[in-house]
Amino acid sequence: MGEAPLERLYAVSRGLYCLGAKAARPQAVRAGPPPTGKGARMRDLGSFEGDWRIERRVANALGEDARLEGLARFCPLDTPSGGGALEVTETGTMQLAGQSFAAERRYLWRTVGARIAVDFDDGRFFHDFAPGEISPEARHDCAPDLYLVTYDFSRWPDWTAHWRVTGPRKDYGMQTRYTRA
Repeated sequence: MGEAPLERLYAVSRGLYCLGAKAARPQAVRAGPPPTGKGARMRDLGSFEGDWRIERRVANALGEDARLEGLARFCPLDTPSGGGALEVTETGTMQLAGQSFAAERRYLWRTVGARIAVDFDDGRFFHDFAPGEISPEARHDCAPDLYLVTYDFSRWPDWTAHWRVTGPRKDYGMQTRYTRA
């Protein structure tokens, strides 16, 4: 038995979500001017700070395709431990099955060594990646589902996130393009 259309609609609007391990406390954000120019190498978490226009396309093999247009805001966040992180809030209008509605999702991005850890808004670990690579990959196992992402920073400061999600009731690709607002 499949999900009801509105339940599926809500699941897509909430973004990627599943249970995971509790994340460690965020660490300090290393400051510095962001790199510029097409393909400029990422240096640190601070390079993402600010507002980004987002265009998301979801190609769903098991149902309706969807799209979202909106804004991703990467804001500095002080933590109880005195460190910093970026609170990421994605807001926009999603279109699915001829319907249009508001959608929002939040994440916490933090520096862990030479990597960026991405946590759900409740602090649970989601995935991490190496921002200095042109096309870093990551995965999130959420049995029985698998989430694979490839980031593409080759046209920095424009960049994309390509997701491939599979499982017993999921089979979709999702591409999000980020451009400075």
